[in-house]
Amino acid sequence: MAATAMQISIILNAVDRMSSVVDAAVNKSKKSIGLFGKHTNSVHEHSKGMMRLGAGTAMAMAAPISMALDKAVEYESQMASVAKVMDMKVKDPGFKKISNLGLELAGVLGQQPVAIGGIIESLAQGGVRGVDEMRKLTLAAGKMAVAFDIDPSLSGEKMMKIRNAMNLTSDEIIMYTDSINKLSNQDPVKASQILDFFSSGGAAAAKSIGLLIPEAAVFASTLISAGKSGEEASTIFERMVKNSRDIAKPGGKAYSSGGGGMSGLLNVLETGRQIQDPNARFDFFRSFGEYGVEVEGLAGKLDLFKNSLQGVISPAFYAGSIMSEFNTKVDTSKFQLEATKAEISALSIEMGNTLLPVLRDVLTELKPLIKGFADWVQQNPARVTSMGKLAIGVGAVSVAVSVLSGAVTILSAALWANPITWIVAGVIALGVAIHKVNQKWDKMSKFGRFLVMAFAPFLAIIPTLRSIWPDMK
Repeated sequence: MAATAMQISIILNAVDRMSSVVDAAVNKSKKSIGLFGKHTNSVHEHSKGMMRLGAGTAMAMAAPISMALDKAVEYESQMASVAKVMDMKVKDPGFKKISNLGLELAGVLGQQPVAIGGIIESLAQGGVRGVDEMRKLTLAAGKMAVAFDIDPSLSGEKMMKIRNAMNLTSDEIIMYTDSINKLSNQDPVKASQILDFFSSGGAAAAKSIGLLIPEAAVFASTLISAGKSGEEASTIFERMVKNSRDIAKPGGKAYSSGGGGMSGLLNVLETGRQIQDPNARFDFFRSFGEYGVEVEGLAGKLDLFKNSLQGVISPAFYAGSIMSEFNTKVDTSKFQLEATKAEISALSIEMGNTLLPVLRDVLTELKPLIKGFADWVQQNPARVTSMGKLAIGVGAVSVAVSVLSGAVTILSAALWANPITWIVAGVIALGVAIHKVNQKWDKMSKFGRFLVMAFAPFLAIIPTLRSIWPDMK
């Protein structure tokens, strides 16, 4: 039976009145307290197993629940950010379909729901709207992440940077990323490096002179295979494009006479390669500024450059390249293991979603309780001091403190490490502890019973405490 407000008031007054007695006992009767402590410590040792069993049982029961809540809260927060970017409400039916993509595609892509959520967030920031468009690009970016072996959210981010810089449609960016994968398979470069080239300014430079992604990707592949990073290759390409458009310079004249665009750049490299006089050759490539040596290096690799270009000159040569590589990886044990783990996480989030309203209700009840107790402590410093003296004076005086300490430790000290886990575990452990106290009630000393009665009200169920709190003041 729950303690009434009158019972609690009586108990607290009793503690207050006993403070002087306890002080006297501590100061004048150390020997008696020592003997009392020795006796009760033996009971304490006997109860340790029960305390650990109660806490262990609580953790075993709480773990799957708290894990589901943890994952659900994390995913909900991520989707809230997406909704903000898309100027939608989380509860909108249309957005609900978008947020479910992370759960729906987890097993398909072998990625955790939060990883797919990262793709969705990147796509939303890149301007993708609509459920069908989001689903199409999320699948494409997820498969690209697997094929390129890169972080999923990074895959979505770079895809959007290239699409927007080159003003491409969704179908075009999906098709052209196949050409990047094809080049990474035929040349000694990584697909992720070519992505870095485009997202670091290469895409904008290519767009400025009308190059397609496969054409610009060949410049990236050739420079990267010569030892440059994706970012460095992008800078070299940008300077080459800029100086090639300056008609006053030798390189600009070659670019213009070649017809501009890809043909013009090829003519620049061919013209420079054909110059036999060292001084004239030096002057020609010097017109490209500090990266003249690198442009000259490209001219020296012109045959290799043209061979690479032939491999991606037509979509027929690279279409479906990413899907083919993705399917190859799907057949591996590693992918199947990751896919299974991802599906379990998705299921856990769905379970957690059903518990989130309960969690919100618990937290709503908990906040005023904490504030109310803090206010009571401030208004009753003498009683708090008395309780502190009483606890210090007797140490581990009863089995009640031993049993309840497991629940108190879980619910307070570790609460801040992971509130969800420990709220659930603490409530369960408290139930186990109360059951154990009830079993041992007849064997406990009168003083031990008094402590249980004194402290039990503070560990009662949250709604009960909230309902009687005004009377405690």
